[in-house]
Amino acid sequence: MNTICAETAARVTDIALGEKVTQLAVGFFEGCTGVRRVELNSSRLATTKTLKELFPDAYANLTDVVVGAKVKLADGFFDGCVGLRRVELGSRRVVESTTLRELIPDAVASLTEVVLGSGVTAIPDGFFEGCDALTAVTIPETLEDFGANDIRFVGARVGKRGLWIVNGWVLAYVGAAPAEVAIPDGVTGIASYAFEGQSALVSVSLPSSLRSIGVRAFALCTSLERLDLPDGVARIDDAAFQDCTFLQELSLPSGLKRLGDSAFANCTSLSGLVCAEGLVEIGAAAFSNCWR
Repeated sequence: MNTICAETAARVTDIALGEKVTQLAVGFFEGCTGVRRVELNSSRLATTKTLKELFPDAYANLTDVVVGAKVKLADGFFDGCVGLRRVELGSRRVVESTTLRELIPDAVASLTEVVLGSGVTAIPDGFFEGCDALTAVTIPETLEDFGANDIRFVGARVGKRGLWIVNGWVLAYVGAAPAEVAIPDGVTGIASYAFEGQSALVSVSLPSSLRSIGVRAFALCTSLERLDLPDGVARIDDAAFQDCTFLQELSLPSGLKRLGDSAFANCTSLSGLVCAEGLVEIGAAAFSNCWR
């Protein structure tokens, strides 16, 4: 079959291209004006064609695009997709090499939902910048590094209150936190900026399942006094506890591998520190201006 027949083309709304599809006839989807959702698992097609080239009569009206886990994308793959509202990116190589503004330049400001698929382990800094209309974000359980990304505004926009948890990650504490907060078992990560500026927070209980604490996750929690870091925490990112000026004693977890730049900078009440033997990387100014 060289193209979809005209009568059928006009009625097609969803297209799924499996990984075994390696090529299509020129103009195969011409006339498919009603296509709104595309699921693409063919890396061969995605690396050689853009959505505009694949769907010349529908690319500007696509609302939902799913990119499979093994897929690489051609330069400008999403160019012109001004109607896009939801994108699901299952490909680690796509997510970890770009930002949404770079990937989807013509619709980043109108995206309402972003789903990152299983297998993604790191989100680049600034990945969500420009996503001013977001109302839903899904991250995978495989995530290890949240990057310097602040998505607290998403939780506030959709009316979340308290701990906002998705797939084992605390994305934010929405609203004013009380003096004591207990993060439940099963949480593996605390997202960047999740508790930043929660000035009433005095004590936070962290679960043994915790592995990662993001950029500025607890920065400017100026009343925080007590902090017991579980031994399983492997990374504490840049400025995670910067300006926690009431924090007095600190034991770094035995499993800690990375301590980011300025991680505990300006914790001016610190009077004691127990270091982790397995610590591999200590960032610049990690304890700058700390000691009483």
